[in-house]
Amino acid sequence: LKTSQNGQQLPFKYWTKKIVLATGIYDKANDLEKPGENLDFVVHSLKTMEDKLVEGQDRIQQPVVIVGAGLSAADAIIAALNKGFSVIHVFR
Repeated sequence: LKTSQNGQQLPFKYWTKKIVLATGIYDKANDLEKPGENLDFVVHSLKTMEDKLVEGQDRIQQPVVIVGAGLSAADAIIAALNKGFSVIHVFR
């Protein structure tokens, strides 16, 4: 939540076209069991994400948003930066 100037609690929103949600460890993803989780542009492994970054380097809009505070997020950030993408890192 975010607090407005008059003290009202408002939900925080951030709009982006691309997002990486890092929710697991290298060899085991944590499924969120949410609609859209199995769409073709949602990946569950660092290797797959790196491959997609290379394949779509000229088509992926920047910045890439990576959500998470653990090592999976750190690995995703490093991978995106190494491929030349700008990154926004979000965590609570």
